Amino acid sequence: MRAIKTDEQAILEATVRSALPIDRAETNPTQEERQQILDSLANTQVVRECECGTCPSITLALDTPTTGYSGVLSAETVDDSALVLVHIRQGAVKELEIAPLHEGVSVALPAPAALVLGELPSPQSVV
Repeated sequence: MRAIKTDEQAILEATVRSALPIDRAETNPTQEERQQILDSLANTQVVRECECGTCPSITLALDTPTTGYSGVLSAETVDDSALVLVHIRQGAVKELEIAPLHEGVSVALPAPAALVLGELPSPQSVV
């Protein structure tokens, strides 16, 4: 186990503050729920780093039980290289997933300024 690194914390905070659920049928977290999630990061530890060799994804664990929002918030990088997914269960972040959007390409942890936050275009709107 280890503490969340500063750059991981920054991407988590930016995504939790502004990203929308990846599933449009999912309920958007309220500002109070977003703040609860942000507050829980202080007691969260990294329990696993992805070993795939193509991404810097991490799995997290919270020391104290929580209740609250559950869902997946999503953002995309401005250069269209990665999808950032923050998996939340009962008000606590469980995973920061950085998924490469192009097969065979490795991605690094993006800076918060490199994210497009908000609703991603639906597959039907992409030509």
